[in-house]
Amino acid sequence: MSFVKNILFVLSVISASMIAGCSNDFSLIDTPKEIPVVYGMLRLQDTATYIRVERGFADATKSGIELAKDTNALFHKDVVVKLIKVATGESFTLQKVDGNKEGYPRADGMFVNAPNYLYKIKHSILAPQADMKVRLEVRQAEKVLTQATAQFIGDYEILDGFPNFDAPFVPITAQSQLTVGLRSDEKVAKFYDIRVHLNYDEIEANGNRVAKTLAWDYKTRIVRTSNAGSPSTAMYPERAGIDMFHYLADALPVVSGARYFKNFDIEINAGGPELFDFLNVALANTGITASQEIPTYTNFSNGAYGLLSSRSRVIRRGYRLNDAAATLLKDGDLTRKLNFR
Repeated sequence: MSFVKNILFVLSVISASMIAGCSNDFSLIDTPKEIPVVYGMLRLQDTATYIRVERGFADATKSGIELAKDTNALFHKDVVVKLIKVATGESFTLQKVDGNKEGYPRADGMFVNAPNYLYKIKHSILAPQADMKVRLEVRQAEKVLTQATAQFIGDYEILDGFPNFDAPFVPITAQSQLTVGLRSDEKVAKFYDIRVHLNYDEIEANGNRVAKTLAWDYKTRIVRTSNAGSPSTAMYPERAGIDMFHYLADALPVVSGARYFKNFDIEINAGGPELFDFLNVALANTGITASQEIPTYTNFSNGAYGLLSSRSRVIRRGYRLNDAAATLLKDGDLTRKLNFR
């Protein structure tokens, strides 16, 4: 469930854009209308699924900033949240919990962070499976306020890379090309992000040896391809080996203490089609030529805002540099100043 901590911020982006642009979506002189704002991310590897359900509305007498701090305005009091297995019709009612007590505190910011209501279903009860489609419903009495569907992403794997990542020591040179392969037989994922975690120790000014990690985005938003129309896919995204040293040179400050490179881990995250569309919409109006209009994506019905999609993660750990690559890190022009030993 650790992914929840990294992704729950999306709801705040959606809600913040509503508050910032509320004059485009609401009439401030009308009677306030409740707008459901829903966020959920399905992940097979989790032990539970958490759904965030909140309200967004305009008020003639209160600012959006004031409403964001008002728990009575932010949370529904009487909604029921259900997950339904589309194939069988089996229905599950989610339990209302405080995310702060579940290990998922809400970050400080525009919105009130306590209480932090979420709706939870344990996977021991839901029993999710790869490719399983579910429908999320938010109900008020017998009325369905909004709903959306998504599928769980199944398993995939990291393939041998080039140079050979299965060897005890990986040769990376200024001239080499790095390849991280992946293969999947599941049918849901739309795109992949590949991240390399660079693990090292640093000797601080007080003499303490501290373990640290840098996360290098090797490739992001890689659109899934198919093999001759088959849902199975095999991909080998490449980067120049020297790019890793450029990243280290840009990311690390010069320090007086020594650094000791230990190893690196390869992580691949897969994302569902709804998340892919959400990211495309969010990036569609950025940059120097962007307008002031904030694009909005939602896959929820009845005018609600939000996102229901899926992600999955696989990681392989403990790749080490061979002697030539370690020497390049210590003595190469790009990273010599970083004091790796």
